Amino acid sequence: MLGVDKHDQLVSYYRVYMKSQKWTLRMITHAFDMAVANSWLEYKQDAENMGISKKDQKDLLHFKTTLAEELVMSRKKRGRPTSSPSSSTISAECRSPTPAKTSSKSLEFRPTEGVSKDLFGHFPAYDDKKEATRCKNKKCTGKTRVVCNKCKINLCFTPKKIVFMISILSSFTK
Repeated sequence: MLGVDKHDQLVSYYRVYMKSQKWTLRMITHAFDMAVANSWLEYKQDAENMGISKKDQKDLLHFKTTLAEELVMSRKKRGRPTSSPSSSTISAECRSPTPAKTSSKSLEFRPTEGVSKDLFGHFPAYDDKKEATRCKNKKCTGKTRVVCNKCKINLCFTPKKIVFMISILSSFTK
């Protein structure tokens, strides 16, 4: 079962169901499903060429979920394109992420890698909370009132500590 049959099977697994009288909406969602299925097949082929085990590759559902999160979290692109593709390529995407420990208190907002590591639109802003929030950088233990207006993550931004700039620029120096 290769070619068209395989493609139709993949499209039918996680189809976007939309009841509408308008044929254009059904065609658009079908085209989106076809594009996702083709992209996933390319992803699998590239991952195999890079020697990544099948266990570490994403299945179609997780691939489609990650793609949807990237599209929702990304903002309108302006300016010069980055030198590396958005949200890194197969090397970072193929590794299955470890599930984050969720506390019963609250879930915190975390942007996707593609949004947090582009070098556009990250500006410090001050929040009006009563108490300072702990810096979200792993190496920093300080408290801060500065938040990135794009990522919505608290990072230190003082004359002695410039964790804000280091955390944003560190992804491109590695």
